[in-house]
Amino acid sequence: MANRKKATTKKKASKKTASKKVPPKSVKSKKCARCLDRKPLDSFGKNSRMKLGRKSYCRDCSRELQREWNKEQRVATKSKKAPARKSKSKAKRR
Repeated sequence: MANRKKATTKKKASKKTASKKVPPKSVKSKKCARCLDRKPLDSFGKNSRMKLGRKSYCRDCSRELQREWNKEQRVATKSKKAPARKSKSKAKRR
């Protein structure tokens, strides 16, 4: 048998080692995508995947949207009631 060289693979640098996005110090405010008001960065929730590290909606708009969504879900679940289940104890008696 011929001697074979072991294949060596170089490990690629993982994405975790890349530096996190840090907003420039000059940016102190941001425009909300929903209400279109310019507000300080503290008015936006954190999101590390966004360019400035903040969400696109301000906290007030996010809260309002979440409340609307919750109301819709409550109505949807009330209209879809599960059928009544037969208890196991009645089935044994028959």
